[in-house]
Amino acid sequence: MKKLFALIISVMALTGCNLDDNPLYYKLPDITNVAYTPELESITANDEVAVSATVINYYGVGYACVKYWVCDNTWGEQMPELKIDADVLYCWVEPQAEGEQGEWKKLATMKHSTMAEIVGSSPFKLEGVIPKQKAGKFVTFSVFCTNDYGINDYSKCYHYTVQ
Repeated sequence: MKKLFALIISVMALTGCNLDDNPLYYKLPDITNVAYTPELESITANDEVAVSATVINYYGVGYACVKYWVCDNTWGEQMPELKIDADVLYCWVEPQAEGEQGEWKKLATMKHSTMAEIVGSSPFKLEGVIPKQKAGKFVTFSVFCTNDYGINDYSKCYHYTVQ
């Protein structure tokens, strides 16, 4: 009887540890209500950009910030395809001659506003500031959130060129 009882307890304990059902392994933080001022189309060299967002981290302690990248706008009105990889911003450069291949060109490395600590899982209001930039600079920014378990998420990316 003791062996049967021990077997039942073991099975119950093991089924409770099923990693596939544990939200810790798949639930990303929520980043919503991203807002910014002034409007992206009207930013000048005299403007700081205030960014805010609501962040919910489901696993207790975490961190959030506004990440941004600054580079020269060398392409004018037609923005190239962009990607972010390991906190580096790249743009796709089309081949210049027949037979050449296009390539991803490094534009900028990441900077960030003050990192804010999030404690608990209730909604947290993140506020960050992108400092003034020189006229002609191209800025990409996103809200970033991570937690102590290494689960990260970004909001969509926003872009502007400083007038």
